[in-house]
Amino acid sequence: MRSTVIRCLAIAGIPIGAATMIAAPAHAATTEAPAQVVVSSMHIVGYDRAVAAAHGYEIRVGANGQEYSVKQGEVTPYNTIPGDCGKSWVYIYPKGGHKADIDTGFDVNTPAIDFSWDVRVHDDWGTSVKSWGHVLLAQHNWEGVNHFKSSGAGYVDARVISGFAILDNGGVCYSEGPSDTEYVS
Repeated sequence: MRSTVIRCLAIAGIPIGAATMIAAPAHAATTEAPAQVVVSSMHIVGYDRAVAAAHGYEIRVGANGQEYSVKQGEVTPYNTIPGDCGKSWVYIYPKGGHKADIDTGFDVNTPAIDFSWDVRVHDDWGTSVKSWGHVLLAQHNWEGVNHFKSSGAGYVDARVISGFAILDNGGVCYSEGPSDTEYVS
């Protein structure tokens, strides 16, 4: 299934891979929280014909050149193309002692069979990337939690930097990159 995910990313022109740790210089604690979007939409960025066929779907192309997925043999109105495929989120829950839980996930309209998810966590002492990904059993949602410990008090920013689900209709449902910022003491 990993090869399917990588092939779908390559088809969609999405960069593959993310650093696991990026060092950032230490500096004084930030006093103002940046703007945030904790829940954002997810959009289809491409289709995997082999995955679609394996689950009883076929990929069609509308008059405008846009691909879309339908059940094999299904009749669809001319030039009708589905829209958004779901929503994604990330939340920071401060726990005290310079600790927080990073909660992230997605809800998709069509069952997902695989996913890959990277959340960048940044504070005044550095940046790291928390990663998830594995095969799913035709699930409409997924949620993951990662524990975070900062070197000191200050604002922490968490952002989905690369998140997508492979849907059973062959769609690659890509997150629009929600973020959250909270003060961790």
